[in-house]
Amino acid sequence: MSKHQGYKILNSEELSSVSNEEINWLVKDLLPATGTSIIGAAPKTGKSVLARQLCAAVNNGDLFLGRETVQGPALYFSRENRQPLQKDGIRHNATRHR
Repeated sequence: MSKHQGYKILNSEELSSVSNEEINWLVKDLLPATGTSIIGAAPKTGKSVLARQLCAAVNNGDLFLGRETVQGPALYFSRENRQPLQKDGIRHNATRHR
């Protein structure tokens, strides 16, 4: 295992030996509580909607895609979407998930 700028880089053998039981999950078996994760896909495929729904679920401790979440503060940051769209989407999710 090598270390690069604060990140541990694992080769395929090291990665396959990591047990899921050792991982603290923010979203059970989907999103680790620590580290960096990226939502990537083609434009206009719902990445921002998915990210806002994820934030709302974590903020409220609700299920996300049918999986348990650990409740806590959530931050949604986007440099691409218009501010009114972000505000309306977050307000909609917050109201829907209360």
